[in-house]
Amino acid sequence: MKIAVTADVHLTTRAGHPERYNALDNVLGQLAAAGIGQLIIAGDLFDRDQRNFGEFEALCGKPDYKDITIYIIRGNHDYSLRAKDIAAGNVRVIDEPEIVDLGAGSMPFLLIPYEDTGMGEKIAAMADSLEPGRWTLVGHGDYTGGQRAVNPHEKGIYMPLTRADLDRYKPARVFIGHIHKAEDFDSIHYPGSPCGLDINETGKRSFIILDTDSGSTTRATVNTDILWLNERFTLIPSDDEIERLETEIRTRIEEWGLSPADAAKARIRIQAHGYAQDRAAVRDALDKAFSGYTFHDENGVDISELETASDERCRELAQQVVETIETLPRPAGEEQPTNEQITLTALSLIYGDG
Repeated sequence: MKIAVTADVHLTTRAGHPERYNALDNVLGQLAAAGIGQLIIAGDLFDRDQRNFGEFEALCGKPDYKDITIYIIRGNHDYSLRAKDIAAGNVRVIDEPEIVDLGAGSMPFLLIPYEDTGMGEKIAAMADSLEPGRWTLVGHGDYTGGQRAVNPHEKGIYMPLTRADLDRYKPARVFIGHIHKAEDFDSIHYPGSPCGLDINETGKRSFIILDTDSGSTTRATVNTDILWLNERFTLIPSDDEIERLETEIRTRIEEWGLSPADAAKARIRIQAHGYAQDRAAVRDALDKAFSGYTFHDENGVDISELETASDERCRELAQQVVETIETLPRPAGEEQPTNEQITLTALSLIYGDG
């Protein structure tokens, strides 16, 4: 049996954000076509104070989707959502922690709606009914037990799930909403948002399909109305800086992996920062490379954070420092700066504006 999982749809109204409804519509359409009859939404189906229950019910009530059971747990954005709010017959709102049997011999699923507390506290209350290694957790919050993705829109820790919680209660797998970027590590899966909410949520979007027979997970791509793409290029002054920039541009575009149809939907932001011998040539190279794309605003390429660097002695020192930075071992820890951040700080010191 297969079960789909998504999260962080952030529905408002169709008039306000039709692309978010269309993304969920696409997910449901793929499930109907594949004969997958269950979808779990791991929090933040609705955006804060902008929800429209009727429009969501109309979507779920389409003839092709009536055989799909949709389980909704509330997130921090739709914290007040309760079972009585949704009248669609194929929708179940989980407003209290509940162990759900999804049938066909699958492991039980513990669905935990968002609360301003730790996730382990809620698991503890149900632990007597959960066999270690034989259950699945679905919640909405932050996994703090190792590599931790960050939600740039919401600083701080939300309903944390710790490594100690996993060691103590031993779920076979975990699906967590809240982080809009898709992430998979060990048995922890963030489905990610099926539609990027703004220019900071980039690239193709996906949802998860769990095969309960094998325990394997796969990702299916969501056909969204908009693809946000956000690229920052760090310039280091050199005689071949434009050639190096053009090579990097080609690499980034190849990594996008866009079909012509995807490229037509792309909305891009392109920024250059750092130091260059010829700012005008940098701007020309970027304008030429991205002339076939639609920018997310009318400003086009942004080089406002790019400085001019003409001192040859500083240039040689900068190249040596950057080469050294690239060879440095990276310490563990989520708060460590990136190589790009270290490079920019070093360049700022070299050129005397730090």
